[in-house]
Amino acid sequence: MPRDIHIQVLNDTSLFDARQLLPRSVLGFAMKGWTHWANENLRPFPTLIREYNFGVVVVRQSVRYEHHFDFFSANGFKVRGQVSLHQKRHLLFGELEFFNGGQRFASLNCAMRPLAIERDGDFGALPGRVEGAVLEMFQPDEIRSTPAERPLRAWMSRLAQQLPMATAVRPQLLSRHDCEAADQWSYIEVGANAATAREAMILDAAPAHRDALQLGLSQPVKAIEIEIDRPMFLFDSAEIHSAAYRNEQGLTFVHVYKSRIGGEHQHATVLEHFAA
Repeated sequence: MPRDIHIQVLNDTSLFDARQLLPRSVLGFAMKGWTHWANENLRPFPTLIREYNFGVVVVRQSVRYEHHFDFFSANGFKVRGQVSLHQKRHLLFGELEFFNGGQRFASLNCAMRPLAIERDGDFGALPGRVEGAVLEMFQPDEIRSTPAERPLRAWMSRLAQQLPMATAVRPQLLSRHDCEAADQWSYIEVGANAATAREAMILDAAPAHRDALQLGLSQPVKAIEIEIDRPMFLFDSAEIHSAAYRNEQGLTFVHVYKSRIGGEHQHATVLEHFAA
């Protein structure tokens, strides 16, 4: 049976906005969940990096908010999660559930790419797969042949049949608070900066469009998809290209990070959905 971890979290105001548990708080549990799971079932994460030259990087995330949960809904919440291997051990997949008592109010699925860490201590790494001593720490039922789902592709296929009701472009410079220990951008801030681009897009919209976009400011987000295709690093510059789509299901924003670093590149896509 796959091994679960359980994390008890006390509510504090920094985890929430006025409407819900912040997306950045939910996203942060991708790495928190991994480090807790690794600590209980493999080795502590710093030990895996230092002694086994094994690391991970987050490449995809899928968030769903299922029920209302704000700061005053309870004194805290529980997170339950597990990790499995997919795609011939080229991908780790984390599944996290957020509970208020017995009710699940949110979920987070996270795909992580295994890394072979260089031995010089500067976090240099190459994509790899789970093998050797680290592989032996996994149980057989945690090694799966099924591919990990990519929900963003289905969302984008549906949106491709629509024209956006509004678009915007916002410059983005990666500061230290946007990065993690390797001076590579933090997957949490990829989502957070896309949310900032959405808010700026709505506030800067012409009056004729602003009312139609208000759902993206007034309502809690219901679904988030993030796929990271190419990393960025400290002090790199990019543009966030945002587009808004509206249909009977609600309002959807798509944010694409693009740069001209060594040529034209697309680095990540973030999708946010607000239910009607």
